Amino acid sequence: MAAGGESSSRQRCLGCRRVSLRLPKGREEPHKLVAGGQERAWEQRRLRVEPGGPPGHQHEQHEQPTTCWVGFEWRWASGLFAYSHMDYLVERDSSMDPSLPEMTRAAIEVLQRDSKGFFLLVEGGLIDHGHHGNKGIKALTETVEMDEAVEVALSMTSREDTLIVVTADHAHTMSINGYPSRHTDILGLADFSDEDYMPFTTLLYGNGPGYRDPVNGHRPDPTNDDLHDVNYRQPASVPMSSAAHAGDDVGLWAIGPHAHLFTGVYEQNYIPHALAYAACVGNGLTFCGNNRFRRNYSHRGRLQRWRPLG
Repeated sequence: MAAGGESSSRQRCLGCRRVSLRLPKGREEPHKLVAGGQERAWEQRRLRVEPGGPPGHQHEQHEQPTTCWVGFEWRWASGLFAYSHMDYLVERDSSMDPSLPEMTRAAIEVLQRDSKGFFLLVEGGLIDHGHHGNKGIKALTETVEMDEAVEVALSMTSREDTLIVVTADHAHTMSINGYPSRHTDILGLADFSDEDYMPFTTLLYGNGPGYRDPVNGHRPDPTNDDLHDVNYRQPASVPMSSAAHAGDDVGLWAIGPHAHLFTGVYEQNYIPHALAYAACVGNGLTFCGNNRFRRNYSHRGRLQRWRPLG
C-alpha cells in the first residue's frame, strides 16, 4: 500500500466512489493495493464494481477510471484513488480522498480475515517527494501522517503474533540548523549568522530547487518570506531541479516477534532476509518447519557447517 508524489487538481478523479479491481493473471499478486496511480494502470483491462449493485455485479472496464474508494470484500482488489500520485495532506480533499491511516485500517481489516496471516507494506511516499522539492512543511506533515498510520497498525494487531518494522530506504539532505531556543517553531528562524548578520531558517537543504541567487551580493533574507506557505521551499546551498538523496544512516524501529533481529547497524539488504526469516517465507533460512537450521559443532577446528532440523 503506497501513496506518493505531487499532483494537481487537474489530475484528480472527480465525482464518484467506485472501486477499481485489477484481476490476477495466473500468478501471485497482492491481495489488496490502495494508492494513487491510475495513470499507469487504467489501460489494463479491469473490472469495476458499481456502488449499490447486486453482490458480484461487475462489468469490464476499458475507459479511464474516474475514482475509487475502498468498500468491498473481494480477495483480489486494488483501489486507485488518483490519476497520478495522491495529494499531499495539506492539500487533500478529505471528503474525496482517504488518508494513509484510513487506507492502513481498510487494508488490515480485509487482510486479517486470512487465517494464514498477511504481509502489508505501507509507504508514506509523499515524504520523499516533499523533500525532493525542498518543501519542508509537506514532508513533515506527511511524516506525521505516516506516524499515525503506524499507530493504527499497532492498535489493530497484537505484539504476540505481528511484527511491525518502520524504516526508510534512504535519507535526504534536510538538516536542523543553529541553536534555536526552546519552543521555537521548527518552520521558523533559527538564529543569525555571525558572518553576514542575517537570520537563517532552522530547516535547510544541502541542494535542490530551494536555492536562490544572491541579491546585491548577499543571500536572500528569509524574514521577507512566508515561512508557513505550504509550498515554501526551504533554502538550499546548491541549485538542483530536484533535491538529491543523502548518504546518512536511517533509523529502523521494530516491535513484535523477532524484533530483536533488527538491532545494531547493518546493510539495508539485510532487512528483507530478516523479515523472511521471521515470517517463515521463501526458500532461505527461516524460523519455521524444515527450513529451520542449526549449527553442527562436531567438526571442531574447521568451519562450522549448517544442517536442517528433522
